[in-house]
Parts: sequence; structure tokens; C-alpha cells
Amino acid sequence: MNTEKHVFLADVAHGFDFWLGLYNNGSGYLWDRGGGFAPLPLTQNRQYWANGGSAPPYDPQRPCVVWNDSVPEGSYRTWTLTKCSDIRTFVCQKYNFNQNHQPNATEPTQIAPGKWRVSISVRRRPGQAEKCSVAVRVQSGLQIVSGVATNAAQDCAMVDPIKESSK
Repeated sequence: MNTEKHVFLADVAHGFDFWLGLYNNGSGYLWDRGGGFAPLPLTQNRQYWANGGSAPPYDPQRPCVVWNDSVPEGSYRTWTLTKCSDIRTFVCQKYNFNQNHQPNATEPTQIAPGKWRVSISVRRRPGQAEKCSVAVRVQSGLQIVSGVATNAAQDCAMVDPIKESSK
């Protein structure tokens, strides 16, 4: 994660902690790329550990890394070790689509221009409330804005479906 991406996340985190996709498997820190792709090792020079130093040693009780937004503003020391079983939101990087791009056989996760795909999943763990997630992928020049609406005629999406709902 370069400085530009880190600053972007700091600007949009707004008090939320979330998974970064970084974890330690006992041999070193790796970026989880999802989609069945092999993880990438953490090789960047600039890192943002909460202790301000280099990557902490492997802790089998806390092998995953979370963005901790409770750090002092402007410090950018947001990477904190935690248990992988904690339930948190997550952030994923997806590259901008090119309107004229035609995927080939080696790019099975990309979709052709003008196409779209939506997936919705609900997960329940014993003793916990259901967690719902929505993933939308679009191959076009359109920009997706996420949010919720309580009225079909509403033009602007609300970010927090519970806090901003009048129902």
C-alpha cells in the first residue's frame, strides 16, 4: 500500500476499523488478494504499524492486521495486529475498468464492457446477528455510489442505514 492509498483510506475511514487483507502466516506478512489468487508478500519500504517501527514479530494469537482508526489524526500509524476471528468490515482494491477493455482467457475475474455483476451474501454465526454483504462489479464508464434509501424517489444515498433511517 503506497502513501497515496494510505492517505485516501485515512480520509474515508471516518472512525471505522476494518480489515486490510494483510496477515502473517508464520513465515512473513502477506497481502490476501482474494479470488483464488496467490497472496503477495509485504515488501513495501513505507509501512504504517501502530508502534511506528518495523513489522511486529509473528503472534499466532493475533496474526491478522486491521486498520485502527483510533490513532491520532495525521500520525498514519494505523496497522494493528488482531485475531483473525474478529468480525469487522473490510476494504478491497479493485482497479478501474477501461470502457474499451476486452478480457482474455487469462483474466477470468474481469468482465466485458457494458456488463455487470452483483452478488449478495448473508452469513450467520452462532450467537451473532446476520451479516449481509453486497458486491457490485461494473465494466463501464459509470461510477458506483453506495448507500441506502428509504424512499424510492430519494436522489441521494444515505451512508448509515440504521442511524439515518427514520423507520
